[in-house]
Amino acid sequence: MLRILYVEDNPANLSLVHRVAKLGGHEVVNRSSGETALRDFSGIKPDLVLMDIQLEGKMSGLDVVRVLRQQGYNVPIVAVTAYAMKGDKEKALEAGCDEYLPKPLPIQELVALIERYQKLVEQKKTGEVPSVLNRKDDNRPNPVDFAATVPVPESVGKPVPPPQQPPAAQVLPKPTETPPPTEANPSTVSVAASSQVPPQVAPTPKN
Repeated sequence: MLRILYVEDNPANLSLVHRVAKLGGHEVVNRSSGETALRDFSGIKPDLVLMDIQLEGKMSGLDVVRVLRQQGYNVPIVAVTAYAMKGDKEKALEAGCDEYLPKPLPIQELVALIERYQKLVEQKKTGEVPSVLNRKDDNRPNPVDFAATVPVPESVGKPVPPPQQPPAAQVLPKPTETPPPTEANPSTVSVAASSQVPPQVAPTPKN
């Protein structure tokens, strides 16, 4: 649920925003002048501000936005005005507004805007994004810049080498077996023996 501060002095516009916010279960707090909005801002602690540009009193809506930014408030602020003249959107953004809606308020855009900021506020509370704002007058990164600052491991984006196969086991040749000695052929042995020259016997001397 969002707490929405709507700085508006027109009852019809206030009633419309009340009905749209009620559909989403959101709370709307109203202040009709810039002076009362600044006085009660710290106590209201809004999640989202809808700021009418033309207000009763001495301060315009853009004057209130400039003071809030100077005081360090980073809450999202959406400018709302019926005077959609050329250059009004740029003036609102330069003053510190985050978005710009023309009057009469387009209901579908208003519903989408509230839903979008509800998601962003929830993400901010959980630490998923550093900020929901995207202004040039501060040093806080927007979600895109924040993502770019996250270091990326060196391995990301590099081709993964294929797994190395273990070396194949070397197959050694079987040792040559020495054939056992063959038994001699008896016939061959006898022939060989018979072919041998008998030893000569020395003659016995006679007396």
